[in-house]
Amino acid sequence: MTVLAPVVDNKLPDIRQNLHAIRQQRLLLTQSPIFEKLCHSFPKPVVILNRTRQVVWANKQTVTLVGIDSDNQLRGSRLADFINNPQMISGSEQDPFEVDDEIFFMVILEDSRSLFQRQSLERTFFHDLLNTAGGMQGLTGILQEATDDELPQLKDSVQNMADQLVEEILSQRDLLAAEMGQLKAHIQPLASVEVVSSVISSYQSHSSTGPRDILWAPEAAKFTFHSDPTLIKRVLGNMVKNALEATNRSDKVTINCGQKGAESWFSVHNPGAIPLEVQPQLFNQSFSTKGNGRGTGTFSMQLFTEKYLNGRISFNSNAAAGTTFTIHLPIGGP
Repeated sequence: MTVLAPVVDNKLPDIRQNLHAIRQQRLLLTQSPIFEKLCHSFPKPVVILNRTRQVVWANKQTVTLVGIDSDNQLRGSRLADFINNPQMISGSEQDPFEVDDEIFFMVILEDSRSLFQRQSLERTFFHDLLNTAGGMQGLTGILQEATDDELPQLKDSVQNMADQLVEEILSQRDLLAAEMGQLKAHIQPLASVEVVSSVISSYQSHSSTGPRDILWAPEAAKFTFHSDPTLIKRVLGNMVKNALEATNRSDKVTINCGQKGAESWFSVHNPGAIPLEVQPQLFNQSFSTKGNGRGTGTFSMQLFTEKYLNGRISFNSNAAAGTTFTIHLPIGGP
């Protein structure tokens, strides 16, 4: 077996066979009813190539992977013609087989995107975990030399760091469960004031951003709604954290909330603007302006809001007005 990684082969024959020849080769393969049944039942994407490494046939898993209507659209092409990102697709070419003097190769494709996404989640998790653990380590060193007057404040700081550490671990657990469709939302009555106050308290002196000003909007409403307290705080917390990381220490981040019709909404505003070329990619799992593999914050906001809270998330950003992220949730719960 020859492993293709990436699946694009730089030593392909220069000459390609015409579509008439490809159709004849396809007929050779599909004249046996068991051939298609076996290949379609195979759990992974499979393509059959001829001696010039052109696609003769592909199973339905390949059609789904590529995002087309029929494998007829691949007929005569080479793998490099329809795999846009070879780093995300790997494949193994099996030993050649012969049908009526025609040589064919079966290639089993492997979608590596789920592995890439898992690695992205892990990098983000360990980055945040080490930041918080490092802060705790620094504080415990200071504690050893602290005076009696300094001890109460330092103890509170250590407790806050420990709470953040536990929250980051739980957040990662829930995100992985959500990715696998195994997360369960626990809906209950909530007060908008308590939810927002809890988020402000958590992030006013967060280890990743330091002491910052997080304000209630003067027009913010007080109301009761139904949602999952943990998930709503995770979403709002990520919105606040992103806003703090995107602005200077002197900038203020503002939280607003209200009700309109059958929806409640929460928004987080900061005075900075997101570049136009970045905006279409914001909710991609692996995209981040903070570096490779750091893009799970906005992705998790969307995942929790839309899949588990039955809401929607949006944003507006420009140089004049700054950036506002808003989540809309049904007042009565999902």
